[in-house]
Amino acid sequence: NFAPLRRLSLLTAAGAPQSKIAMAQPIVPRMSTKDRLLNKIGRSSPPEEPATPQELGGDAPAYISPQEIVKEGWMMKQSKTMKQWRRRYVVLTNSHISTFKTGGPGQEYRSRKATEQIAIKSAVSVKSQQAELETGIANSFLIQCPGRRFYFAADAKQEKEDWVRTIGKLMVRGTVMLNPEEEGGY
Repeated sequence: NFAPLRRLSLLTAAGAPQSKIAMAQPIVPRMSTKDRLLNKIGRSSPPEEPATPQELGGDAPAYISPQEIVKEGWMMKQSKTMKQWRRRYVVLTNSHISTFKTGGPGQEYRSRKATEQIAIKSAVSVKSQQAELETGIANSFLIQCPGRRFYFAADAKQEKEDWVRTIGKLMVRGTVMLNPEEEGGY
């Protein structure tokens, strides 16, 4: 398995041509950071259809006002590439779930400052028990979207159940167009 040889013409310090035989570098397709890391540890990434930014929240409003927020609070979120758990402030509106590095009740948020945005309409399911089995993290839950899985972990079981219930209601409401008043709010 030898690479083809090629002759290179070089100039010496005196300016006289000198030839040198060099190995041609094989052309290797570029790999994503995630695939390079997975190759290092001997695993490969699962073949999934990548989700487009529009599917995952690309049509988010520029600002999120306090009046639009359905639920908010601090949770842990697993990062996409390195699978590390990071503390994020999670803001849930009728149309999106957004995560931020900083936050607090009553604030207005800029969507471009979000570390992640998930369109509720792109969510296929929200699961609790499966997430805890897959991650081994207590009080974790999963939001499944086409081509991507988002893992979150709340500080307490009741808090996790509240998030799962509220997200689930918004998912159903988006498909059957219910008014919050008809179902007794969130």
